[in-house]
Amino acid sequence: MTSKKFVINGMNKIVDSFPFVKCTYQFDRFSNLHSIEVLPEFYLNNPSGFSELQHSIKREFISKFPYERLSFFTNGNIIEIESDNYICSVSGKFYKNHDIKNVELFPDNTTHISNIDSLIDKETNFALAA
Repeated sequence: MTSKKFVINGMNKIVDSFPFVKCTYQFDRFSNLHSIEVLPEFYLNNPSGFSELQHSIKREFISKFPYERLSFFTNGNIIEIESDNYICSVSGKFYKNHDIKNVELFPDNTTHISNIDSLIDKETNFALAA
């Protein structure tokens, strides 16, 4: 498996586990840097599971591709997606192209998002009821 395929598989794991997330991938061949932008930015700093998955992907990447680098970033970071280096984007099934506001983490690491119905299409609301 190539490093690019590994990163894309890792992105698919992320959006499968976190369906409100979008990952965008770029590769800078001059520095051997694979960069994954995570949106919304809340998830990159979320201690409830995302961090563990991110570190697991990074550890495995380092063990398989020791001469390449993998970085995760989000809005407001110095890194930005450059069109020359763009590879692909993968979105979770509930991702919407906007910032999720009013997100609150509870002590048991569950997440509460105010006005969740406005963030999800009416057709998919049944999935949350299950």
